Amino acid sequence: MMLGGKVGTNLASSPDVRKKVKTNDELQMDCEATDQRGSNLSLSSSTEGGASAASQPSSHRLTALKPNPEADLRRLVETNRRLRERRNCRLCRQRSVDTIFLPCGHICTCESCAKSIKICILCRKSIRGTAHVYLD
Repeated sequence: MMLGGKVGTNLASSPDVRKKVKTNDELQMDCEATDQRGSNLSLSSSTEGGASAASQPSSHRLTALKPNPEADLRRLVETNRRLRERRNCRLCRQRSVDTIFLPCGHICTCESCAKSIKICILCRKSIRGTAHVYLD
């Protein structure tokens, strides 16, 4: 369907289209503003050599947006700590879990603590037997 005359010239001369189409200069200004906002997100205000992030080329400022290795390390250490805690006995919290409760199958206590209970601490079912398990 033709909107009258030449499609290319009619669309390009339309005031609505001209408002929506950004010029190259406007796009460049948007990119620079985005780069500036990105440098403001940087956790440190200076780079190697003491120059500020804003005075560096945009390729250097983009490195400030990359994942923080220190934060990644903290997350890994915290995850490791939580996993080790899960391997600790839920009663004494000092020894590693090494006993499975039968018939429920929960592994949540060490052998010493398992001897002192008759009901599973997780599901409250009666413990009919236990077995030693090797997790490593």
